[in-house]
Amino acid sequence: MTIEPAYQEFGERLAQTRRHASLTQRDVAERSGISRPTIANIEKGRQRLLYHQLLDLAHAIGVDPRDLLPAPPTPSPALAHLDDLAPPAHVLDWVRRGVDRTGRQDRGEQR
Repeated sequence: MTIEPAYQEFGERLAQTRRHASLTQRDVAERSGISRPTIANIEKGRQRLLYHQLLDLAHAIGVDPRDLLPAPPTPSPALAHLDDLAPPAHVLDWVRRGVDRTGRQDRGEQR
């Protein structure tokens, strides 16, 4: 079975936060109403969870639900420079000719 990285990271954060609060999986299960095997599977990244489960787990541990979520992936630094990229002049000319022809045809004009 493939473990999706986001669920694996969530599980690791959940386990770390639970241990930091000096709670066992059984403690969290009793407080959250989620079974201990389910919590074990979530911590291992083998099981997806529903939104209400996220809220129940966070409440059981005593943290904000956002503290359990993995950080969003950082975008590539190259994305900040996309506007700096200029297409070759011959490509721009080709696009302009195509738009020019299309524009005339759309208006019913002939070349």
